[in-house]
Amino acid sequence: RAEEWRLREELKAAEEHRVADRKRRSEERRRTDEEHRRGREARRRAEEAIRLQEAEERNAGEERRRKEEDRRRKEEEKRRADEELRQAEEAKLRAQEKRRQAEAQWVQDCTSGGELGKRAKTTISFRTPSLSSTAAASVQAPRDGSSGGGSFHAVPPP
Repeated sequence: RAEEWRLREELKAAEEHRVADRKRRSEERRRTDEEHRRGREARRRAEEAIRLQEAEERNAGEERRRKEEDRRRKEEEKRRADEELRQAEEAKLRAQEKRRQAEAQWVQDCTSGGELGKRAKTTISFRTPSLSSTAAASVQAPRDGSSGGGSFHAVPPP
């Protein structure tokens, strides 16, 4: 009987030891799984932070590129506007020079014909709207000083 009791106690102790081992291994497995899970979450958060940082850097790079393109476009527009203004100014100067030459030629033609005094008194000079300020035209005024009945005719320079 004592032998049975001893064997039962040994079996009981072995069973308790086996259960304790199982619990210990289970607890170790649970702790290991928890550590792995925390590690995966930390890695996921780190990767997400890296992705966000890269996206911000990409966006900042795109923003810099967009600003640089805008700056270049504005510089090009300003350069183009300056060039157009310069060309318009040159065209205006050429037109003024052409007009001065035409007026000088007209005066010379009138002087050479001996008509300067007579024609200067009887001619109304004006600029035609269609030619802007680039050319001058002349109209004979009636000699009697009246309106002439409304029939003015342009007189070309001789």
